[in-house]
Amino acid sequence: MRIIANLILSSLVLFLVSCNDGGNEKKEGAINETTKKEVKMEVEQAKNTISEYLYERKDDLIAEGRKNLDEIGRDIEQLENRLENDSEKMKEKIVEQQEKTLAQLREQRNDLRTQLDSLENSSEDAWKDMSKSFQEASRDLKEGLKNAREELDNSKNNNSK
Repeated sequence: MRIIANLILSSLVLFLVSCNDGGNEKKEGAINETTKKEVKMEVEQAKNTISEYLYERKDDLIAEGRKNLDEIGRDIEQLENRLENDSEKMKEKIVEQQEKTLAQLREQRNDLRTQLDSLENSSEDAWKDMSKSFQEASRDLKEGLKNAREELDNSKNNNSK
């Protein structure tokens, strides 16, 4: 964002400099014409740089999102395996609750994957809101996974006493 702000500020400064009255009317037309062309070029370059930056950021977020989803999938599988292996030691009610929690986490992961696919195909206008929503949903899913892991650990520890 700092890069974008600097580019916009630079373009604005160039524009304002081009609007400055040079005092010499004969040269003024030629200077203003040259400066206008320069400003247009600078603005076009700034637009291109901003578009490139946004596209690069989009690819980074999507790659990071896919990596996180894979990691979350592995974590859910590990919890399922632990629950399956430890279920004999745990009370039936606790096992049912854990299975329900894991099913909800799988559903959230699938929803997040769908959201990521939509994000990948989003326009620049929709990108900001969609990426923020994706990041929030990803954080929520990771928090839910952490809580499920802690619940499983606590249930296992309480039943082994």
